[in-house]
Amino acid sequence: MDTTWQALIANLAVVALVTSTWSQLQIWLDSRSAMVRRAISGLLIGGGAVVSMVMSIQTGPDVFFDLRAGLIAVGAFFGGPVVATISVLIAGAYRLSQGGEWAIIAVINMVVTAAGALGLRKWNDSATPQPHLVLLLGVLVAFLVWATLTFLPANAVNEPMHALALPVAMVSFLATTLMGLTVWQARSGLWERRILQAALLQAPDFQFVKDIKSAFVAANQAVVQHNGFDNPAQLVGKTDFDLVEPARAQVLFEQEQDIIRTGRSITDLEETTVGPDQISRSYRTSKVPLRDGDNRIIGIAGVTVETTAQKRMEMELRASEEKFRIAMEHASIGMTLLEPSGRWLGVNKALADLLGYSQAELLEQNFRTVTHPDDLATSDQLVRQLLDGEIETYTIEKRYLRKNGDTVWAQLSASAVRNPDGSVKYLVAQIQDITERREVERVKNELISTVSHELRTPVTAIRGALGLLAGTMAAELPLKVRNLIDIANKNSERLILLVNDMLDIDKIASGKMQFDMRREFVAPMILSAIETNQPYADRFGVQIGTNAGDVDAQVRVDPARLQQVMSNLLSNAAKFSPVGGQVEVTLSVDDQTCRVEVTDQGQGVSKDFAPLIFSKFSQADSSATRTKYGSGLGLHISREIITQMGGAIGFDSEPDKGATFWIELPLAAE
Repeated sequence: MDTTWQALIANLAVVALVTSTWSQLQIWLDSRSAMVRRAISGLLIGGGAVVSMVMSIQTGPDVFFDLRAGLIAVGAFFGGPVVATISVLIAGAYRLSQGGEWAIIAVINMVVTAAGALGLRKWNDSATPQPHLVLLLGVLVAFLVWATLTFLPANAVNEPMHALALPVAMVSFLATTLMGLTVWQARSGLWERRILQAALLQAPDFQFVKDIKSAFVAANQAVVQHNGFDNPAQLVGKTDFDLVEPARAQVLFEQEQDIIRTGRSITDLEETTVGPDQISRSYRTSKVPLRDGDNRIIGIAGVTVETTAQKRMEMELRASEEKFRIAMEHASIGMTLLEPSGRWLGVNKALADLLGYSQAELLEQNFRTVTHPDDLATSDQLVRQLLDGEIETYTIEKRYLRKNGDTVWAQLSASAVRNPDGSVKYLVAQIQDITERREVERVKNELISTVSHELRTPVTAIRGALGLLAGTMAAELPLKVRNLIDIANKNSERLILLVNDMLDIDKIASGKMQFDMRREFVAPMILSAIETNQPYADRFGVQIGTNAGDVDAQVRVDPARLQQVMSNLLSNAAKFSPVGGQVEVTLSVDDQTCRVEVTDQGQGVSKDFAPLIFSKFSQADSSATRTKYGSGLGLHISREIITQMGGAIGFDSEPDKGATFWIELPLAAE
């Protein structure tokens, strides 16, 4: 029994030596081609298996036991099919050469062992085999050994070996597992080395390692190509004195020797150099000392990043910011940059003058402290919406408080400058003094209001008198007089309409326009408006058609105000349609709104006039010789009325193809 265990230990020493040798050769083999690497590994494993068989234990006539199975399994698991095939062929050939009744069974056992190891290898889903699979490999080999010693016929295995089947299987498990873990550790280190090497070689930055004499030991491809070489081996052993001008090389040498002498690293050193192509380039370099296990400095490692493009962008950004600063400072209107909190980051002289502060004094304030209290809630709400991303920009008219307490009206336009993650970096605002404009508008509105009210009574009286003359008394008047009376009567009607429009504008401006909102069916109101305006359309030879009778929908409106809007749209459509033309009024309903469209056959709205069409006193033809008369207030008043009733108004038009004016009103809730 002592001889058996001595033989097992000798076998274990042999396979351990082979495994250790194979592990130590991993780095050297990794630098060879795949075929050479596999062939050498197969020869080594196969040779080790043969030596193991030479030192085997004879368990019966022509039956031998050794640890070759574990060695072949480890070779197949880590080396793959080629290594498995070579090692099995070598070991199998030797076993067959020994002859005996059980030689074929022994070779089959080697093949089964290799196949099982290859199966575990294929099962592995990682780039490197995992430790738990190495344990399974040991279990596989131990099972095959136990089965061999247990189930072979009694005449093939002596009785003591039958009794030792389980202990010997455990030894096989331990031997295989130890061999596997030894190779796994070497392979893991090799895999990490490959990753680091790939990262080093393929990194776009310049990465290098130097010895204590500042000679290159390793470098990635970026360094190699930058210095005009084809592969890293050509750079090894060279110093900067072999690569750059002496003065530059001396600076780098002294810098690196200081690191080696003191152990102090260099971090983010900015440098600018001129290359052989006479182009200036910027770099940022970091160098650190490399130490061995005894903490002795054995070299340096460095990383250099080219920052030319970054520097150029920084310069362009600074130039752009300087241009913006100059433009802001010399702008004729107030400009400011604000933090999201509302604190001023910068203000120009125009804004400081507007508010009566010096620029330094104003920077100590924030936008809320100079905002009129009555406008603060609206201002805060808009800023919040801007910060939350609900709106991109906004423009409002608001009041500011000057340093002396006076109020100044200004038009504020603000927008947000955002970071890449969407958060607000700062706000940009333009503030224009509109105090004078507001005063002019106030005086104008007062004048319009005064004139309108003062004109209404006498104009109404004049129209009544002219109407009487043009009506019942017309037959008693000479023909020329009747014509003059008729002209005066029509002009007085237009003047009445103008006065009424001006009064409506005054009510809108003062917020005094009254609305009697009621739930009404749309169709009857539209049909009534058409009936009322058809006589006016008849004067132009125009007919008004509609599908209103087919629509059953209710809206919440002021019927009189809706009639006013429809009268404006219908009279405009008739006025601008050709003689014999047709005006179509179309109603449609969706889930939430009722849409009324008035379509004419006129010349349409020009692109130049389209943006102004809803403005006060706007007319497509404002010349003294125009043929279509009107105050230019009707559409503006219509827009204000529809907006006050919660609806929308707009138009669609193409030149020479007519126009469609539409209003949309929300359906009344059930």
